[in-house]
Amino acid sequence: MIKRHLGTNISPAILIELAAIIAFLVVGCLVSTIFARQTVAGLAEGAVFGSLALALVLIYRATEVINFAQGEMAMATTYVAFQLTKEGLSYWEAFFLTLAIAFVFGSVIQVLLIRPVQRRSPIAVVIVTYNSAHVIGDLLDSLPRALDGLTADVRDGVRREIERQLPFLAFAHFHFISALKGTGIAALMRSVDAAHAAAFAKLSTPRLTRILRAAVEKQQPPRRGMSRPKMRYAHQGGQNPPVVIIHGSGLGAVPDTYRRYLIGQFRDAFALRGTPLKVEFRSSRNPYAPER
Repeated sequence: MIKRHLGTNISPAILIELAAIIAFLVVGCLVSTIFARQTVAGLAEGAVFGSLALALVLIYRATEVINFAQGEMAMATTYVAFQLTKEGLSYWEAFFLTLAIAFVFGSVIQVLLIRPVQRRSPIAVVIVTYNSAHVIGDLLDSLPRALDGLTADVRDGVRREIERQLPFLAFAHFHFISALKGTGIAALMRSVDAAHAAAFAKLSTPRLTRILRAAVEKQQPPRRGMSRPKMRYAHQGGQNPPVVIIHGSGLGAVPDTYRRYLIGQFRDAFALRGTPLKVEFRSSRNPYAPER
């Protein structure tokens, strides 16, 4: 019955169009990494808007109210939960107490603001919930921000936790900013300028090669079998982010750990902060190898 119902509502033309879109996205992602990143970013952004629309629909089907204040109400309860944990409550104590506070908060808004106008006009309900969102947002803006009251030890703990959970962002500077006091913005903007300069930096081939040879002399790449990868020279292959291409022989056996070692050497030598750095290997063909 369900298959018959779906089959009668979805036309073959729509199915063919959806299949063509999926095929286009898959092929584009396989061909271009930039296209793949943009596709993932678009899907993620679409999922956010889709979840908001789904929340509106669920609330409307349950209460017959188009509640535009749901986002601010959720943010307010999240702030309450954070403050409760900051006061010393455990996670589960703050969780269940926040549920009770959220229930009371939603009931007050329903009884005092929404119910008096709910039967008059749908537009009136929209106006009430929309303005409630602004009021709740303004109240939250007047409260101290989460990081403003943290001590230096707590901030160091937050930084260490970020570095532990986001090791792939080790190239970036971390800044604590305060929207309430306006501190930290200048340092953040200096890091933005430095990241832009690093992303478009020009890396000379002679210096890259010297850094490569010094890195290899300091720590050679591991062997694979009887041979060891040989790295001859390096040059820049792109910008934003910078790309370093290393030429040599047997480079297909270079492990990712050694690639990260070389990235660190190049980053330190050129002071590239705030931007990722890619290293690619190009192996030359052995003229004495038999033809395949």
